[in-house]
Amino acid sequence: MTRYYESTNPFLVHGPRGFEEFKLLESFGMYVRMDFPGVPEECVRVSLDPAKKSLAVYADAPKVHRYDLAQRKYLSVIETVCRCCVFDRFTYQMSDGVLRLHLSKSNIDPSHSSCIEFKYSAFGEDISGNDMDESYESKQLEDGNLYVRLDMPGVPKDNFTVSVANGKVNVTGQAPALDHDSGSRLYSSDVVILSGPVDFPSHQVKTIIKNEGFYAINNEFLMNGPKGFQEYKMLENDIMFVRMDFPGVPEDGVSVTLEPSKTLVSVSAHAPKVHTHDFSHRNYLIITGLVCGCCEISGFTYHMTDGVLRLHLSKTNILHPQRSSCNSFLGGIRFRGDDLCRCPQRLPYNRDPYHPDLTGPLLIPHPNVRQGTTMAYESKQLESGSLYVRLDMPGVPKDNFNVSVSSGRVKVTGQAPAVSHDSDGRFYSGDVAMLSAPVDVPSRPIKTIIKDGVIRLLIPSV
Repeated sequence: MTRYYESTNPFLVHGPRGFEEFKLLESFGMYVRMDFPGVPEECVRVSLDPAKKSLAVYADAPKVHRYDLAQRKYLSVIETVCRCCVFDRFTYQMSDGVLRLHLSKSNIDPSHSSCIEFKYSAFGEDISGNDMDESYESKQLEDGNLYVRLDMPGVPKDNFTVSVANGKVNVTGQAPALDHDSGSRLYSSDVVILSGPVDFPSHQVKTIIKNEGFYAINNEFLMNGPKGFQEYKMLENDIMFVRMDFPGVPEDGVSVTLEPSKTLVSVSAHAPKVHTHDFSHRNYLIITGLVCGCCEISGFTYHMTDGVLRLHLSKTNILHPQRSSCNSFLGGIRFRGDDLCRCPQRLPYNRDPYHPDLTGPLLIPHPNVRQGTTMAYESKQLESGSLYVRLDMPGVPKDNFNVSVSSGRVKVTGQAPAVSHDSDGRFYSGDVAMLSAPVDVPSRPIKTIIKDGVIRLLIPSV
């Protein structure tokens, strides 16, 4: 039978145990640490009852990922069990899934000091009504992937580490001692065993820490700059500027056609299979244009570079030539699988590329890929023991990529400058692989192929 250092959390290997910690402070104050994993700072409420004999703490942990079993709700109550004292004030702070509460109480008889008696009760349920006492949750997905949720309360986002060795996926987290915590906490455990004893998983292990998710749901490596696969901007003289990300497409691999109606422009692009380990080639198709009945497209120009198409569309008012054209514009007819979805996506001509809806925990596939892979990351474990990785970083010139290794982590960064009427430049960065040894210089060099906003890496085994 397995014996854990802490029965309430199998991942805790060192530090203070238990979901709560109580400590009497000077001047008869009380310090309470409560673990509420998954609860953001704004989702906790502390309430003192009118009689000042009990204090209730309510906390909500939202369902962050669609594979989470349910939302979680917490309730804790602290009561005085004596007749002589009342709570007179409190302060609290919530961070990294931990609530730290300061309570002071006083004796009803001012001539006497307050006592130290109190009672604590805790309750927890998910929204389905199940008792909530599990710090680990996993789900086997239909595509063969495994989804795992781990509770490591108190660990800041930057203090998590995920590694793979001999087919074991290990997660560690360091929670520093804050406020009056009796000590720091260290979590560590193997959480998954892969089907083979590899040091490189065949696909990247994706992580979501806390609730922020990805800066840009269109590309997990985008850290700064305009988000989204497309950007639309109305310029002077009734010209529409459109930026479209087509990673992997060379300059001569795109075709733009004005439909006979002069209201729609179709854009098709082909990204060839550059390396033998690429999953496949990619074909893109998007139809964009006008949704009004008063204007027509009078001309267009475009330029394709570093996996980004920049299109300028000019239009005129055909019903009232003396008037300016309107601002009605079609964002694009999307493809779903092999079927053309003819429900147009109407986008405001000045859609905000920094809109908060473009940030979240779930990555979305490229909506304009008609054939081939739709995601920005692809990896493949080779028979030689090497790992092949493909990353999309559209807009990054060949000389603006950088590959580095530190403590066994292979990191790729890329700087995409603002070109034409782009709202700004874009910065990409991310760890793409973990070597089997924590080295800063691999024994064999990492080979790279950089072309058309895509970087491919052949990472040898250590």
